[in-house]
Amino acid sequence: MKKVSKFKSISVSLFFSSILVILIACSGPQGPAGDQGPQGLPGNPGAPGAQGPAGPSSSGDFGQISSSATIAISKNSLTMSEPFDVHGSGFISGEPVMISLQIDSSLAPVVGDGSSAQVVANGAGAFSVSFDSMTTNSDIISRASGITTLIAEGGQGNSASVPVTIIENFKSAASVSSTLVATPVESGEASTIYGSGFISGEIISISANGKVLAGATANSDGAFNIDIKVTLEEGLYSMIAVGSKGSEATAPLLVSSK
Repeated sequence: MKKVSKFKSISVSLFFSSILVILIACSGPQGPAGDQGPQGLPGNPGAPGAQGPAGPSSSGDFGQISSSATIAISKNSLTMSEPFDVHGSGFISGEPVMISLQIDSSLAPVVGDGSSAQVVANGAGAFSVSFDSMTTNSDIISRASGITTLIAEGGQGNSASVPVTIIENFKSAASVSSTLVATPVESGEASTIYGSGFISGEIISISANGKVLAGATANSDGAFNIDIKVTLEEGLYSMIAVGSKGSEATAPLLVSSK
């Protein structure tokens, strides 16, 4: 019996020894890494984040700024002291509009001696406003002369401008002895016009029957002469010569038929 037990013990020992030898014999050095497998499918998207705070609101309606705002003035040339009208369109309904005169780079007074908007655009974005004068400020008047810019600025960002020529207020310096003579003429022919007593260099507009016939410039002695073709019908007319510095004279113009 003891022999059998001893034999079994030896057999078991030999069995496990054999397994150990086989395991040792089968284990070798680690092989190289294999190629990377294909990328897996993307995962499900995460939940959306919370909405951020709203930005500050704009106080003005600048999204409606018009690119077609325009203005027009009733007189392209005028003195600082005479009345005129301004018309505008292309502004926003209810938009307040301030009108100023850009005289030079440092002087742009509000028209009519104001300090704020003088008119509000109607439901169609248009306006019309009348002024008695550009200003009554003598310091501003003394600096205004020649081509300037009339500007209309809307309270909601729209703006428009138009050129306007300022004529100096020379009424006090105008000659009171200006004279005018026109030779009789047949309709369709030329009349010779003579003028004197104007101011040197003064630009003179000559008209009759409500129509401008010609223009002239006074020489250094304040005189001029010009031949004007007359197409008026037969009759006696008042010819008027008005100078840019305030001088004025009239003369009869006799037009006869051929």
